[in-house]
Amino acid sequence: MTVKECAAFQSRFYPNWKPKVFDSIVGHFGLPPDAVVKDLSRGERAGLCLALTLAPDPELLILDDPALGLDPVARRSLLESMIYLTRRSDRTILFSSHLLADVERVADFIAILDQSVLRASCSLDTFRDRVRQWVLYFPRDAAAFACNTWFAASVSSRR
Repeated sequence: MTVKECAAFQSRFYPNWKPKVFDSIVGHFGLPPDAVVKDLSRGERAGLCLALTLAPDPELLILDDPALGLDPVARRSLLESMIYLTRRSDRTILFSSHLLADVERVADFIAILDQSVLRASCSLDTFRDRVRQWVLYFPRDAAAFACNTWFAASVSSRR
């Protein structure tokens, strides 16, 4: 099946199918219409899936770690497409990601789950204001001392 055939097949199920949206996303990912789907790279397949998902013009889009396994170029294209979709105020994307840089680039509002417990639910700006990052620098000898002390403690605790 080719990219063009995928679009023709899926468009039959959606009365609100937007061929311009499909063509725009496929073009953004550089996919030729006659490309065979099984021969596409992982990033190209992600682009095709995104085009097939956005062309029906959904009000709510739920994506589970959509950038997983994508190279940086494909991930950037995916995020740009997500940003494009949310330009309209009546569109929402709910997505999960372990890549915080992606979340910061796309999200307006975040929720953080830890072991199925909601730890934060706020705007991205509020979260940034409340969270601090600490970076500790140790002199070269202090780090070696800390490693040796930990090793000695772990060895002695096994006896």
